[in-house]
Amino acid sequence: LVALHSRLEQTDSHPRSIPVLVRAAQLFFTSLIPLSIAAAWLVDLPGEPRQTSLSLGDLIATTGLILGTIVMPPVGMAALLRGGLGFKFFGIRVVDERAHRSGRTTLAVRAILTWLPLAATVLLTHIVWMTTGHPWALIGGWILLGLFVLVSLIGLRTPSRSLVDARLGTVLVR
Repeated sequence: LVALHSRLEQTDSHPRSIPVLVRAAQLFFTSLIPLSIAAAWLVDLPGEPRQTSLSLGDLIATTGLILGTIVMPPVGMAALLRGGLGFKFFGIRVVDERAHRSGRTTLAVRAILTWLPLAATVLLTHIVWMTTGHPWALIGGWILLGLFVLVSLIGLRTPSRSLVDARLGTVLVR
């Protein structure tokens, strides 16, 4: 973990590293729609009728709907636009550690690893709420959503390289 943290800090001393304010604006722009959709899922849950168990068909349909609304749009944009609309808008490129442009597959995997925890939070909250109806399911969902935002904000300490980027060997540059 210490080695990973030192690698992250070394990246930000690069002359083409991204300023914190630019990365914060890009993060807000990129996260606004998926976080809004996740919040809408959580707000809508109390109105759902409680069931004692979810059928496999309901579970598959819910999983597909959550993945289709939260994960797939950013993954598609990352693959088509080499990083996503927010990166294009703010002039940010994703490169590998040798400064070569990252491939579309790598960028799609990066988007999946970024947004899958958010989708998993919403899905888990949905399943627990639907099967138990316990209010702690909703509270837990909002806490996990808040943790997702907090981890994103903590990532601004090293704006050129998040944990996902460190794992995939990618770097954000201007």
